[in-house]
Amino acid sequence: MTEINKKLSDIKEHWNEWANQYGESLRATTKSSNIKKLEIKAIVDSLNQLFEDEIDILEVGCGNGFNAISIAESSNHNVDAFDYIPEMIESANSNKSKLEFDVSERLNFYVGDVLNLDKRKKYDLVYSCRCLINLPDFDLQKKAIISILDIIKPNGLFFMIENFSDNHQSQNNLRSSVGLVEREVAGFNNFFESKSLFEFLSDNGCKVEKTINFASLHDIAQYILVPMLNDGELNYEDDVVVAITNLLLSLDLDSMNKFGEFGQNKLLIIRKL
Repeated sequence: MTEINKKLSDIKEHWNEWANQYGESLRATTKSSNIKKLEIKAIVDSLNQLFEDEIDILEVGCGNGFNAISIAESSNHNVDAFDYIPEMIESANSNKSKLEFDVSERLNFYVGDVLNLDKRKKYDLVYSCRCLINLPDFDLQKKAIISILDIIKPNGLFFMIENFSDNHQSQNNLRSSVGLVEREVAGFNNFFESKSLFEFLSDNGCKVEKTINFASLHDIAQYILVPMLNDGELNYEDDVVVAITNLLLSLDLDSMNKFGEFGQNKLLIIRKL
């Protein structure tokens, strides 16, 4: 087995374990309910700004369905969504079964692989949310992005909520400035580097129309302020983090984007030209 295949196998095992352990719970895909709320707001608010009419949407790496369900509940759009882990899709369909029929009928969950997409259907919008960082090198990430672009209609959009090494380093610089140790990237994650990604997108007929750093103030609270107050310990549901999250949820996207580039995940709105 090659090193890359070993990493892919380990990553799949990690998400299998979380899917089996946490089932239909949000905890199957994230340790933080607060960042999930902000991710969903960034997607839904951007959708509402850019699309008035009903469109076809695909989510790449949907986990147990929270993002897709939130879109279907807040709009009239049709949402297909797939994940590599069958147990995640079982949980997504279970979560779907609890919805009103007029919502559930616009949702379709299935098992799929971003490196081997079915290209028969084209979409107005494709989005990923911390999915592509699970591919262990930039070459595989680029392969996935090319496949995604192939199924986006001309002039369609790719919403990319992923984690970025440059933002993560800015966050670590803040931690260092107050005596906190730098945080390492999880072993199953491969963060993007903004400059290399932007160059790749430009070379492949895309334009990054907007970057939304929706998580910066949240991450300052979660990864700097709370550890400063708690002997370096993290607490994803600390009252400070919850209060900051509620503040950000009350703002529009432009206002959320004014707190620097310290949030390790951000939204790129990418136009296929």
